Amino acid sequence: MTLDDIMSEWEKDKKMDSTALDRESLNVPELHHKYHKLLSEENKLYRRMSARVEELRAVRWMYFSGKLDEDTLDKNGWEPFDLKVVKQDVQRFIDGDSVLNKYVIELGDQKEKIDLIKSIMSMISNRSFQINNAIKWNQFLTGQ
Repeated sequence: MTLDDIMSEWEKDKKMDSTALDRESLNVPELHHKYHKLLSEENKLYRRMSARVEELRAVRWMYFSGKLDEDTLDKNGWEPFDLKVVKQDVQRFIDGDSVLNKYVIELGDQKEKIDLIKSIMSMISNRSFQINNAIKWNQFLTGQ
């Protein structure tokens, strides 16, 4: 699910019908379950992506160190790295590596989705208090 998909879904789910607060109150566990399930799926994907980034980081370290074998170069469609890089400078090449950074950016996007879902779940957890406050406000307005 994309970040925009999650935002669109929350745009629909966040609305509360002030004339049916009892129904809204009963809907809280359903919403919590929906987003908790989504959070679990996105966390699983994040762990896989994070492992992939670390694996690729190691391979790219070998690439820039000149230690990568021909099979791996061919498998990935990479040309041999012909520069001789001092060990202390390899990290600089890794940090600026477009192949690795593509995955690092995707990992950052995944983290942003997880943070959004956590924020949504926090709002869902507070929904009972919001409903309670709305009920009290209605009672105040009607003089009860």
